[in-house]
Amino acid sequence: MNKKNKNEVKSLKHYFSALPSKPNSNSDGDQRDPVKGYQNAKISLTLNEGPFQPKNVLYPLRNGRIFREIWFTQFKWLEYSVTLDSAFFFFCRAFYKIGKMDDAFTCKGYSNWKKAIEKFNNHQKSIMHLESSVRVDEFIKRLRSNSTIVDKLDSQHTKVVAENRQYLSTVLQTILYCARQGIALRWHDESEESDNQGNFLELMKLRIIDNVKNAGMYSVIMDETQDLKKHEQVSIVLRYCDKRLNVIENFIGFYKTDKMDGETLSNLLKSTLLSLDLKIENMRGQCYDGAASMRGSYSGVAKRIRDENKLALYVHCYAHILNLCVVDVCGKVAPIRNMFGTLNTIYTFIGASSKRNSVFDRVQKELNLNVSSSTLKSLSETRWSCRIESIRSVLTNFNSIISTLEHINETDSIHGSDANSLIKKSLRSDDNFNLFWTETKQFATNENIQLPDIPRKRKIPSRLGGGEENNIKTLNALQSCLINRNCSDQNILEVCNTYGIIIDEFKAELKLFGKMCLSSNIPEDFENHLQFFLSKDLMGSFENMYTIFKIYLSIPMSSASSERSFSSLRRLKTFTRNTIGQERLTNIAILNIEKLYPINLDKIIDKFNAESTLRGRRLQLI
Repeated sequence: MNKKNKNEVKSLKHYFSALPSKPNSNSDGDQRDPVKGYQNAKISLTLNEGPFQPKNVLYPLRNGRIFREIWFTQFKWLEYSVTLDSAFFFFCRAFYKIGKMDDAFTCKGYSNWKKAIEKFNNHQKSIMHLESSVRVDEFIKRLRSNSTIVDKLDSQHTKVVAENRQYLSTVLQTILYCARQGIALRWHDESEESDNQGNFLELMKLRIIDNVKNAGMYSVIMDETQDLKKHEQVSIVLRYCDKRLNVIENFIGFYKTDKMDGETLSNLLKSTLLSLDLKIENMRGQCYDGAASMRGSYSGVAKRIRDENKLALYVHCYAHILNLCVVDVCGKVAPIRNMFGTLNTIYTFIGASSKRNSVFDRVQKELNLNVSSSTLKSLSETRWSCRIESIRSVLTNFNSIISTLEHINETDSIHGSDANSLIKKSLRSDDNFNLFWTETKQFATNENIQLPDIPRKRKIPSRLGGGEENNIKTLNALQSCLINRNCSDQNILEVCNTYGIIIDEFKAELKLFGKMCLSSNIPEDFENHLQFFLSKDLMGSFENMYTIFKIYLSIPMSSASSERSFSSLRRLKTFTRNTIGQERLTNIAILNIEKLYPINLDKIIDKFNAESTLRGRRLQLI
């Protein structure tokens, strides 16, 4: 043994020899020492005092080991009794139940320091500790709500003054903005039900918030379309949850791309997230349509993102899947297939020629029909719900269609035969006419249609479940853990292995939460469990369940939010504004789509002031 090691051994022997065999501290008489009984723990809570954790104490030697002060940092709820040289658990001591809790951690104390870490960790996962944590949270909330009348009045007065000043400031800023822009303050309908309450009231709705980063996790919804100049515009939407598990979907912009392959689109997505300072490892879901560039199992966007983050679960938009299923089923039923074929033929034949369309308009006027509201509608290949409009337009204009076809048959030497054939094959034949008319009316009035037996095709049931693309196993496991009180070990294992959750802790939380739901007669469904979880404010006590709720709610099931932005694109990029820049297009689209999007006016002024200073302007803003 070298000289340095000998000195260290000598120093350690000197330290242990100095330790008393019994506690030695001037804190023996401290009224907060756990030895005084479990009742004083609740008194400490009332006085807004935490666990009793004496520092700088010469902890006694017991079987060659001592209590370690660093444990106070590792276990925030840990207490130490100087008198008994034993450890206690503050939460459990505060809500001690005789005969129902472990006396070693509440009344007698624990002092086997050799196994201390193991026992502390086991206790932290126990139902007893979780129940006590919930009771402590509820007790503290009640205390905070019972402040004195004077404090309440004073704080309320300060709050009212601040709100009034903020309100007046916002009113002045809004009036100033409207006045300088020369736009009207009022609108013809400013009621609560109005979609547009005028420039003044709409501007008054702006608020300040930014939750995506605070959420800790998010999902991406992405779709693409062509604008007026035939440019490919990619719409990106972020989905996340706030602290109260409210689901939020925010449009973040249109992004032009020259190519539509998986590599280009994935690089566009990653560069966009990088510019927003969002980490790709925090992505928990991605939802796209069924295009090969998006879902391709080898080089699609979903595959490329999952190569970097396996937790970014890919979901093939279920709205698209449902549409494909309906199209497949109806394609196997001859009456329905023929009906839609007839509708498409009528629309194409009349709408393909301005001359035939003008005949149709003239016939409508002769029948005293409103031309603007009685136009024929085309069939949509991707949106099944849009087909009902096509059916209703045929019902509304049925007599006009017949008269138009008859007129064309009599006057048009070139296309008369086509019109005559269409009449004979689709409308004037008694059997076909009755079948067409009956099926059309049933679809338009949402009546049930008796469908014949459909041959079972392998692609139809696979589409209903998302096929092999959507990871139904993980989604089902998440749902089962959040709904079923007796969730299977297999589903718990799937969730824990996927998201890196400690199984024992998660099982303890699920067991206790199930008991709480059962005692409160909460039905076993997701919505009721979620509302109960929020009403009891269990986010801090059930951290694993809170995380699973956030993951499940953050995963999108459809790309509808992204597709809805296309309507805004058509309104913003018109024939008179087709040279608008990409950045300006995105910024205006955000303001148009996210009407409740928060705007920090002070931050804008500060940024404007900083840029003005660099350019030599002298307008004093700060």
